[in-house]
Amino acid sequence: MLVEVLRRKGLLDTGDLHTSTILMQSFDAASLERIKALAPSLPTAFLFAVPTSGPALLWYLTGSGADYIDAMAPNMALLQLDPLVVQRFHAAGHDVHVWTVNDRETMDTALEMGVDGVFTNNPDVLRAAI
Repeated sequence: MLVEVLRRKGLLDTGDLHTSTILMQSFDAASLERIKALAPSLPTAFLFAVPTSGPALLWYLTGSGADYIDAMAPNMALLQLDPLVVQRFHAAGHDVHVWTVNDRETMDTALEMGVDGVFTNNPDVLRAAI
């Protein structure tokens, strides 16, 4: 199992959400809940697009999230539709990581919205934006 491999490699306790070399991300909240139960120190991010039902919809509307989720990770399209979602998640104590942003203009927009993290295929462009 993944957690055992990470344990053997000494990667379970590499820091918190802001400093860890590992971030477990998934579109499946139940998977994140299981990972957190097996390895509470691993930071987690819940990936989602525009939610239409279930807990993701409630979390999106209220800004809340389950205890086993450290960062809410909406896609950029959702942030463009609803820029206040970043504020809702921050007010509830969650970091916001957006995915997948590859161009400078969109990175600048996401950073202006106050996101805490950006998933990108172009880290050099992101570094320049920051």
